[in-house]
Amino acid sequence: MLDDKHFISRYIQFIVERAEKNGLNHSQLARKVFLTVKDPPSTWRKIRSGTQELKFCEAVLLANEIGLDIASVSLEVRELMTLEVRS
Repeated sequence: MLDDKHFISRYIQFIVERAEKNGLNHSQLARKVFLTVKDPPSTWRKIRSGTQELKFCEAVLLANEIGLDIASVSLEVRELMTLEVRS
């Protein structure tokens, strides 16, 4: 079953993997995306751990930061999840 929490978790995992491939560590990515918060790395850490929700606008910015749009990332995540369910 493809539920929302699992989708968001996989979305974040996809962003993390792509950011690392692009040479961005967690702190660098956070500082580029979470511009309006006092401690961007802490905010990103909370989102990754599931203690803070990922907002839609943040999901858009994260996708853009790795060179994709939210639709492309969402489609790729959905396909990965479908493959997981089948195996």
